[in-house]
Amino acid sequence: ELLRVESEKTSLAFSLFEDNPEFFVPKVIDYSETKGEIVYERIKDASVVGRFNSINSENVHVASQLGKFIAIVHSQYKLPDNMVTALPEELDCNDSKRVFIHGDLTGDNALYSHLDKKLYVIDWMMTRVHGGKATYGTAYFDIAWFLNFQFFSLFNLGYLKREIEVEADAFINSYFDSIDFPLSKDGFGRYLNKFIKYKINYRKKQLPFKSYAMLWWSHQRFLRYSSK
Repeated sequence: ELLRVESEKTSLAFSLFEDNPEFFVPKVIDYSETKGEIVYERIKDASVVGRFNSINSENVHVASQLGKFIAIVHSQYKLPDNMVTALPEELDCNDSKRVFIHGDLTGDNALYSHLDKKLYVIDWMMTRVHGGKATYGTAYFDIAWFLNFQFFSLFNLGYLKREIEVEADAFINSYFDSIDFPLSKDGFGRYLNKFIKYKINYRKKQLPFKSYAMLWWSHQRFLRYSSK
């Protein structure tokens, strides 16, 4: 059932961005419920965005493009009524418009082509970390989930050198500049702070103590960012 939903979500996203010169969603070539697999068209000459190790004009551009992309999704992406599954209550909120979501927007699910300067976005199933089922909820979730991916890291010297805040600002500012409905940045800040605290408690319960302790720096950095 989850695979069917991912296939249908991807197909509808493909239709939305089919003629877009900046963004691309791969076409579903085949879906087999019996085999439990989806076959997508091949993406050529594009690299996984991942986590930026350094900030330069191109990386800031990619972060901005991701913000614009998810704003278009929240503004225009629609699913049929029988595919509406709400976010878990602990991840939702009443302070923003509810929209159809990507559900797992991270740097690992975004690819960028240096040849055609296009952004490719894949994996349209809700993150399995939180059930894998949700398709609908607060517009704040996709934004917070992308930032969570960028800030979340075990302690290392490379992490301290990363200018995550620059990338995050580019992503957020582009998103809020591109959405076509009213949305509060202050409201997002409150949601993000609550979201981070929920994730901290969640990881405390799920991770070995040593691994959890190694996340202290990223948790504090993320909390400081959410409060600014």
